[in-house]
Amino acid sequence: MPIIPIVGRKKTSMRVLIVAMYILLTGGALLMVYPFLLMLGMSVTSEVDRNELRIVPRYLYNNEALYVKYLDRKYGGDAKRYNEQVYTNLYQLREAKAPRVDLKSKETLRQVRDYEEFKKGLPDSYKVTGFTELRTTGRPTIGEAQKAYQDMLRKRFNNNVDKFNAAYAETIDNFQLITVPREQLWLRNFQNEDSVKTKEWLEFRSKLPDRFIYAVSGTCMWWRYLSTKGDYNGDIKKFNDKFKTAYKDFNEVKFAKTVPQESFKTEWEQFVRTYLPLQYLRFTKEANKEFARFVTNKYKTIAAYNKLNGTGYTSFSLIPIPNAVNTVTPVAFGDLSTFVKSVVSLKNIYTETTENLYENYLSEKYKNIEALNRVYNSNYAGFTGLVPPYAVTDWFELLREEGKIRRQYFTRNYSEVTDYVVLHGPAVFNTIFYCTIMVLTVLTVNPLCAYVLSRFNFSYSYKILLFFLATMAFPSEVSMIPNFILLKKLGFLNTFWALILPGLASGFSIFILKGFFDSLPKELFEAAKIDGVSEMGTFWKIVLPLTKPVMAYLALGAYTAAYGAFIFALIVCQDPRMWTIMVWLYDMQNWAPQYLIMTALVMAALPTLIVFVLFQNVIIKGIILPVEQ
Repeated sequence: MPIIPIVGRKKTSMRVLIVAMYILLTGGALLMVYPFLLMLGMSVTSEVDRNELRIVPRYLYNNEALYVKYLDRKYGGDAKRYNEQVYTNLYQLREAKAPRVDLKSKETLRQVRDYEEFKKGLPDSYKVTGFTELRTTGRPTIGEAQKAYQDMLRKRFNNNVDKFNAAYAETIDNFQLITVPREQLWLRNFQNEDSVKTKEWLEFRSKLPDRFIYAVSGTCMWWRYLSTKGDYNGDIKKFNDKFKTAYKDFNEVKFAKTVPQESFKTEWEQFVRTYLPLQYLRFTKEANKEFARFVTNKYKTIAAYNKLNGTGYTSFSLIPIPNAVNTVTPVAFGDLSTFVKSVVSLKNIYTETTENLYENYLSEKYKNIEALNRVYNSNYAGFTGLVPPYAVTDWFELLREEGKIRRQYFTRNYSEVTDYVVLHGPAVFNTIFYCTIMVLTVLTVNPLCAYVLSRFNFSYSYKILLFFLATMAFPSEVSMIPNFILLKKLGFLNTFWALILPGLASGFSIFILKGFFDSLPKELFEAAKIDGVSEMGTFWKIVLPLTKPVMAYLALGAYTAAYGAFIFALIVCQDPRMWTIMVWLYDMQNWAPQYLIMTALVMAALPTLIVFVLFQNVIIKGIILPVEQ
């Protein structure tokens, strides 16, 4: 009998009621779907936009939002690194704004092309690889350049991580944990490692796309140094008051190649002696004499120096100033640091930063500043002080490959989670095997048990059924410890037996099946007996075909229970080689950022969703049919 009678449905009050019911049901549906859509949207975000909580992330249709994500990936999520590269003062990279330039301007495009041409000819000691690691909470996620490097090594070593470990003297478990050699060229005392891996990495890096590489900015370091110094705290007025200048911002304070004659040369000296990376310092011939006196006073005898540095010099005067660009011993590098900090005269030291080389490049290309101003439509007074268009180049790099980069960011999280699961042992095989065996056993053991209890009138049948129902009264966690102890005594831990045996029989499944079998007409069984069909034949040929909808429902339950198991599976199989996909995803939560966890949850839900969509008619019949009977 319908809740709303057919007679009287055209009344205004009844129509209002029907409309209200539809609105209520629609609202309830939206409340159920909306959280999933939010999770779906968050699964394709990153650190810079994960808190926006949008169903459709902005970067999918907004280039400025995409630019922020691009910077986050390129500079490894490090706002400080970006600030020293572009001279900004961002607390987080999500605050970054796209440059306000005319994208159709020939002059701007010419500047970008000049810088990109200049960057190709830079020595390796000025170049940093972007898109390597994204520093978030816990373990860093993998950047595009790092992923390409891992794929190259995986192919080179035929996916054999043991060969990789032997070649590079490392002890990683899988190729996804391979990191690129450190390239922290902005640190004062940084040096490349003297290793085969570093040399091969630099060779591999030379083949990467140009947008993966950026040059370290010495001038922007100078501006950041001044703006963050405690004497000024970002206030240019304090700087102007101290040195009687009229700058509007710190980026107007030019960074001189040699010690400036202006009043703020003390600032220049402190920056060069204590902050600027040593590899961007150069020395005059007079500095060699100062260095000889320095090492003489420190080591006293040439034998003592040779012993510590593994050299064979016969005189202190023959020892050159260590070159920070090349690999030198830690002792020699320490000598260089001390020499620069407190010994060498300012007149005998000068800098050679990216900007210095850029000035030389433009000077050689355009010969005079007037020619450059005509091409750039600018009014520069001279080549000194020109800074490459770092931020504008980032913006143009993005726009050139906008579609490709957007697609890459849309699928990146799913690719990383897939690699994490697929490349960590036989997780996929374990999951498929476990789910298949559980479905087959549940559809074998439970129907046989229910059929016996239904067909044969044992005096204790209801006691057995009551016992099965009693198991449904307690949560599965209650039986974990007894099951673990039993499996341990049987020696089944870290085997598939430990996963399969505890779930072979289900009180709920037996109860559902027995009720359905009881509802079948007894004439079916009598006709089968008259025809000479055995009991097993009756079960197989008559009963099971009638039970398909119920069996489909139970199969789905067995599949979801096996697929979603992670706590018990982790307890009884602590060996990672026996872990299923869910256990790996559970372990992933210990290090992964929130957006990757959302990606993992969406991926974990997809198989069950697909199964339900494909077999929903059969499953619904399995739920309704026992009730109708």
